[in-house]
Amino acid sequence: MGVSALSRSLLDLWAIEHQENFSELVPFRTLWQHGGAATAWLKWGESQRDGMIKLPVKAWERRWHRRIRESRDPELAPELFAIGDTIGNVDFAWIVMERIQGNPLHQDPDALAVDQACKAFARFQKASRPFAVQQRPAPAEWPKQIEQTRKSLQALPDDLAESWRDALDALAKYHDEAIAAWRYRPINGWVHGDAHLGNILQDDQGEVRLIDFAEVRAGHWVEDAITLERPLWQRPELLSEVDPVDKIAGYRRQLGLPVSAEDGRLAAIRRTLLAATAPAWSRTEGGISGLRSTLMVLERGLREIH
Repeated sequence: MGVSALSRSLLDLWAIEHQENFSELVPFRTLWQHGGAATAWLKWGESQRDGMIKLPVKAWERRWHRRIRESRDPELAPELFAIGDTIGNVDFAWIVMERIQGNPLHQDPDALAVDQACKAFARFQKASRPFAVQQRPAPAEWPKQIEQTRKSLQALPDDLAESWRDALDALAKYHDEAIAAWRYRPINGWVHGDAHLGNILQDDQGEVRLIDFAEVRAGHWVEDAITLERPLWQRPELLSEVDPVDKIAGYRRQLGLPVSAEDGRLAAIRRTLLAATAPAWSRTEGGISGLRSTLMVLERGLREIH
């Protein structure tokens, strides 16, 4: 489910072209894959190493995978067995990487898993630091998103809609200042851009590997922290044990990366703006029960950024 017909056809064509290099091709699809790429397990090369094929992949994703493998922390990403630019004489990039014999951290989302993810994303920020940031990301249209959120409240239960309107009214009193602070935040590094537990794989020895570099972008490190935290808003008992912002900040300090006194406020602004607009994306926010948890995050954030 979710794999495009084009990707399925490309996988079939790729298999015909490279049939001498692999065996035991087994297509699969994970629950957290949202794109239309095709993925499959396989045995690669003469040594029949366990691998995974993904196609098509963006040139940007492949570039960052190679950059991490060539950085001072190469073990953070899986080994690349093969890469290519074409399938059937058409420009479609693909990669074959090692298969990590372990589970993604989202399958057992406890405090240790979150801590391991925080360390992995801090390691990515360190490994990506030598690559210069040449352009700021386009600013998000927060006022437009907030207005769309107001329109979407009519689909919520009356009590939840009323509480959300009150929260948005409170945010409106100083959201211009908050949006400006976020828009002009320091952009001096790279963020993974898709920081969730499903993109961290743990092998049998307990070592972790970071995957899926398609959303890497210039940004501020707290973006990864809040992205990692966001699915856990429905697990407040877990967040009471481990705070992704504090954890990543701590690992950054250990790695010699800067952490500013203003970073906590920037994290609170990012968290509050994302929580405020959650009803517009309710299908991915855990439904009504998830929105009730998110409302608590929003109300707490309003007190923090006031």
